Amino acid sequence: MTHLKAIVAAAALVFMLPATAQTLSQAIGNTNGTSAATPFMPEFQYHRVSFSYAPEFIGGETVNGIAFGYTYGANCSRTYPFFFEIGMSLNYNFKTFDGAFGYSMISIDDLDDLDKYLNMDYDDFLNQDWDHTSDLKMKFNMLSWNIPINFGYRYSINENLSIDPYIGLNFKFNILAQGDIESKANDNDYLNNAASDIINDMGSINFLNKDDMMGMQWKTFQMGWHIGAGVNYKRLYLGLRYGTDFIKIAEGTNSSNFYLSLGVNL
Repeated sequence: MTHLKAIVAAAALVFMLPATAQTLSQAIGNTNGTSAATPFMPEFQYHRVSFSYAPEFIGGETVNGIAFGYTYGANCSRTYPFFFEIGMSLNYNFKTFDGAFGYSMISIDDLDDLDKYLNMDYDDFLNQDWDHTSDLKMKFNMLSWNIPINFGYRYSINENLSIDPYIGLNFKFNILAQGDIESKANDNDYLNNAASDIINDMGSINFLNKDDMMGMQWKTFQMGWHIGAGVNYKRLYLGLRYGTDFIKIAEGTNSSNFYLSLGVNL
């Protein structure tokens, strides 16, 4: 419930800021005896809607993603083309992980080779030719609410073309992170089938849940930084952005993101 209140408050802040920003811009324009009607340089502000290809990089895994976003931007100086932006986006990330597990019976005569398994590289250990194997699949889905705040500088090439490099912060609320799992034994081995049945009975893993993750659950709130640039041609917008989270998604697990955005400035 606490996180729901935070999301609602953040959304309200996003909708309130355009009016606040316009008031601030007018106040800046009136400093040093300069009238808002005769600024040093033209004011600009915009409302942008965008669609992004937005993969997430979590603990070394690349997870596909898309995002739908809204951005409000305006200049914050009457002498230089500095601007700020605040926005919101709904991100959906997804991926299917395919794997396997298995085992081999070790006889008393094989115990001399036990050290070989104990000292084996992890990947080599998983890739052994086990006598009994089961397939394992997980369909991962993640939904998050993001609020980026940016500060940048606009380079105007001409009246139709401009380039906007920027740096900013991102506030992220993880709403859903779930893996639907299923397993199928590759033979009629009793232990293999029993293990697969246990996995199938679980059904799914909630990565935000303490019990499902045995105390290593993912955080519902993250914060990070990013750097990016956008190109405006008339009303069209094309942007690139890369960022990383300095509040980790989980203990010992880093996350970062990439955006390729196409939008329209309204």
